[in-house]
Amino acid sequence: MKAHHCRRGLLFALSDIFRFVGVGNPRRPDHARMHPFTAILGFVAGSLVSLAFGLGVVLFVFWLLQNEHPRFAAELPEVVRAFTMFLVLAVLAATSFAGTLRNRPWRYLPLALTWIGLLLVAYVYWPA
Repeated sequence: MKAHHCRRGLLFALSDIFRFVGVGNPRRPDHARMHPFTAILGFVAGSLVSLAFGLGVVLFVFWLLQNEHPRFAAELPEVVRAFTMFLVLAVLAATSFAGTLRNRPWRYLPLALTWIGLLLVAYVYWPA
């Protein structure tokens, strides 16, 4: 009798875990589901966040050392421009990822702006 209750408790616990991570009950409209496109968007958002963070660190170091090294002062405007572009893209991608993951109706605007921004960044940095 005790083993039966233990197995039943384990099955309920597993069903709670599956429900938490997004498996089961797909009829709920606010239920998060991970589609392949959403996963790719998550990779893009994570990459943009890491790029923005790295450029922010470089910007901080260049700003600290600009008086000691004149070359850093000369490169500072370009680093500010790159940091700003990737920060805006990271915010747009993270917003569109959250909206796509939760299936929100407003997700299309930040998603479109993310892809347009990626094309603009590619255009700016593509070798001539």
